[in-house]
Amino acid sequence: METMTKASQDNEFDRDYRRAIALADRFLSQSNIDPRLYRLVKAELTTGQEGSASQPVWMLTFKLASLIPQTSEQTMGAGGELFLLVNLATEDVVLRGYGE
Repeated sequence: METMTKASQDNEFDRDYRRAIALADRFLSQSNIDPRLYRLVKAELTTGQEGSASQPVWMLTFKLASLIPQTSEQTMGAGGELFLLVNLATEDVVLRGYGE
């Protein structure tokens, strides 16, 4: 039985993280949403949706870049989020909702 080292786990995690973002980016472009207008503000690895098979799924939150403050003295703008689920096993990306 092969034991995964911490370094190889980190590399796999990083590779999966980057792949999830690339799939989300492609999905946004295909949905006529310009991904260059958004910034990734949250990425969470979880195990699937309720009632479905337990597969690793990335929950990604993107926010309009124009609503993100440039300095610590500025306030974050409300809304402007896109909530995506990315399943690496199936390469499915689902837009779960928008921030208001």
